[in-house]
Amino acid sequence: MAHGSLAAHFLDFPCVLLDRLKQRGIRTVLLSGDREEAVATVAKSVGIENEFINASLTPQQKSGVISSLQASGHSVAMVIVH
Repeated sequence: MAHGSLAAHFLDFPCVLLDRLKQRGIRTVLLSGDREEAVATVAKSVGIENEFINASLTPQQKSGVISSLQASGHSVAMVIVH
């Protein structure tokens, strides 16, 4: 029983974290090498808006998006999920 509760807590963590960031006015952008359909499903489940989803990206493309955001004056923090 405890294992299930712990697992549920960790599954809820991204949603809680993203909600807190949104409350503080921090925008979340999802960059992924996965297929667009899979990325859209994940984004929807954690509350990331469609306009901030980037799918089917190579590592170099992800780096380019990050560099572009930084060049536009945005602060960038990365969370890598496997």
